[in-house]
Amino acid sequence: MRGLLALPMPRPWIFQLPTRIEFGRGVLRRLGTLARQYGRAALLVGYRDAAGLEPIYRRAAESLERAGLTVTRLAMAEPEPPVASLVAAARRATEARPDLVIGLGGGSALDL
Repeated sequence: MRGLLALPMPRPWIFQLPTRIEFGRGVLRRLGTLARQYGRAALLVGYRDAAGLEPIYRRAAESLERAGLTVTRLAMAEPEPPVASLVAAARRATEARPDLVIGLGGGSALDL
Protein backbone atom coordinates (compact mmCIF):
# COMPACT_ATOMS: atom_id res chain seq x y z
CA MET A 1 0.00 0.00 0.00
CA ARG A 2 2.88 2.34 0.70
CA GLY A 3 3.85 2.29 -3.00
CA LEU A 4 0.44 3.64 -4.03
CA LEU A 5 0.73 6.54 -1.62
CA ALA A 6 4.05 7.51 -3.16
CA LEU A 7 2.51 8.01 -6.62
CA PRO A 8 1.98 11.63 -7.65
CA MET A 9 -1.63 12.80 -7.63
CA PRO A 10 -3.16 13.36 -11.08
CA ARG A 11 -4.22 16.84 -12.05
CA PRO A 12 -7.76 17.65 -10.90
CA TRP A 13 -10.53 16.91 -13.36
CA ILE A 14 -14.32 16.91 -13.41
CA PHE A 15 -16.65 14.26 -14.78
CA GLN A 16 -20.30 15.20 -15.13
CA LEU A 17 -23.15 13.28 -16.70
CA PRO A 18 -26.08 15.47 -17.68
CA THR A 19 -28.56 12.65 -17.04
CA ARG A 20 -32.23 13.45 -16.69
CA ILE A 21 -34.79 10.75 -15.97
CA GLU A 22 -38.50 11.46 -16.45
CA PHE A 23 -41.05 8.88 -15.38
CA GLY A 24 -44.78 8.85 -14.95
CA ARG A 25 -48.14 9.62 -16.46
CA GLY A 26 -47.99 11.90 -19.51
CA VAL A 27 -44.23 11.87 -19.98
CA LEU A 28 -44.38 9.97 -23.27
CA ARG A 29 -46.85 12.52 -24.64
CA ARG A 30 -44.49 15.38 -23.65
CA LEU A 31 -41.31 13.64 -24.81
CA GLY A 32 -40.83 15.77 -27.92
CA THR A 33 -41.26 19.02 -25.99
CA LEU A 34 -38.87 17.82 -23.28
CA ALA A 35 -36.28 16.67 -25.80
CA ARG A 36 -36.41 19.71 -28.07
CA GLN A 37 -34.52 21.84 -25.56
CA TYR A 38 -31.45 19.60 -26.04
CA GLY A 39 -31.23 19.63 -29.82
CA ARG A 40 -32.76 18.47 -33.07
CA ALA A 41 -31.44 14.92 -33.51
CA ALA A 42 -32.33 12.11 -31.09
CA LEU A 43 -31.08 8.57 -30.71
CA LEU A 44 -33.98 6.52 -29.32
CA VAL A 45 -32.63 3.46 -27.52
CA GLY A 46 -34.99 0.55 -26.87
CA TYR A 47 -35.07 -3.18 -26.35
CA ARG A 48 -33.96 -5.75 -28.93
CA ASP A 49 -36.96 -7.89 -27.99
CA ALA A 50 -39.68 -5.22 -28.10
CA ALA A 51 -42.63 -7.60 -28.16
CA GLY A 52 -45.60 -5.64 -26.88
CA LEU A 53 -43.65 -2.37 -26.67
CA GLU A 54 -43.98 -1.39 -30.34
CA PRO A 55 -46.83 1.08 -29.69
CA ILE A 56 -44.77 2.83 -27.02
CA TYR A 57 -41.73 3.19 -29.28
CA ARG A 58 -43.96 4.41 -32.12
CA ARG A 59 -45.61 7.02 -29.86
CA ALA A 60 -42.21 8.16 -28.61
CA ALA A 61 -40.86 8.58 -32.15
CA GLU A 62 -44.03 10.40 -33.24
CA SER A 63 -43.79 12.79 -30.27
CA LEU A 64 -40.17 13.56 -31.12
CA GLU A 65 -40.90 14.02 -34.82
CA ARG A 66 -43.87 16.33 -34.09
CA ALA A 67 -41.46 18.47 -32.07
CA GLY A 68 -39.17 18.73 -35.11
CA LEU A 69 -36.53 16.20 -34.12
CA THR A 70 -34.90 13.68 -36.41
CA VAL A 71 -35.09 10.23 -34.81
CA THR A 72 -32.66 7.35 -35.18
CA ARG A 73 -33.92 4.19 -33.54
CA LEU A 74 -31.56 1.79 -31.84
CA ALA A 75 -33.35 -1.40 -30.75
CA MET A 76 -30.59 -3.45 -29.21
CA ALA A 77 -30.91 -3.22 -25.43
CA GLU A 78 -30.89 -6.56 -23.65
CA PRO A 79 -30.52 -7.58 -20.00
CA GLU A 80 -27.03 -6.80 -18.75
CA PRO A 81 -25.83 -5.49 -22.14
CA PRO A 82 -22.60 -7.23 -23.19
CA VAL A 83 -19.59 -5.20 -24.27
CA ALA A 84 -20.22 -6.08 -27.94
CA SER A 85 -23.64 -4.39 -27.73
CA LEU A 86 -22.11 -1.32 -26.13
CA VAL A 87 -19.50 -1.08 -28.88
CA ALA A 88 -22.15 -1.49 -31.59
CA ALA A 89 -24.37 1.14 -29.93
CA ALA A 90 -21.46 3.56 -29.68
CA ARG A 91 -20.71 3.01 -33.39
CA ARG A 92 -24.35 3.72 -34.31
CA ALA A 93 -24.39 6.81 -32.12
CA THR A 94 -21.21 8.07 -33.77
CA GLU A 95 -22.78 7.57 -37.20
CA ALA A 96 -26.09 9.19 -36.22
CA ARG A 97 -24.44 12.15 -34.46
CA PRO A 98 -27.40 12.78 -32.12
CA ASP A 99 -27.72 15.83 -29.91
CA LEU A 100 -29.35 13.67 -27.26
CA VAL A 101 -29.85 10.01 -26.39
CA ILE A 102 -33.16 8.76 -25.03
CA GLY A 103 -33.21 5.38 -23.29
CA LEU A 104 -36.84 4.29 -23.38
CA GLY A 105 -37.53 1.47 -20.98
CA GLY A 106 -35.94 0.19 -17.84
CA GLY A 107 -32.39 -0.25 -16.66
CA SER A 108 -31.02 -2.10 -19.67
CA ALA A 109 -32.13 0.60 -22.13
CA LEU A 110 -30.70 3.25 -19.83
CA ASP A 111 -27.46 1.27 -19.39
CA LEU A 112 -27.01 0.91 -23.12
